[in-house]
Amino acid sequence: MQFGVFGTLNLDDMLLFAGVRYGLNRGESENLQSMWNGSNITYFTQTDKIKGSSLAPVLGAEYRFGNRFAVGAELSYMMMSSTFTPSSPNSQAQDSKFKLFETAAFFRFFPF
Repeated sequence: MQFGVFGTLNLDDMLLFAGVRYGLNRGESENLQSMWNGSNITYFTQTDKIKGSSLAPVLGAEYRFGNRFAVGAELSYMMMSSTFTPSSPNSQAQDSKFKLFETAAFFRFFPF
């Protein structure tokens, strides 16, 4: 889930925008495990969990042509952090942080 707050500046058919985007991520993965206990195999499920967040300042521009079309691009500097929690009691949670530049190009159609 992501949401953002943006300001805009209209210059004829050009729209310039700047703002910040914030995101929350949560996920789980189930792993089928097996254990041999002498005479038979026991199967069980373990659930690994991951949660994280991101914050990104964004700059972009959009050019509108016609009443229904626009093309644009944006640049963001994303700062992310996440925590991976394995289900195994012998494993520790792993925290990670990283930063990256992200670019995007888009084409929009406005049906109404």
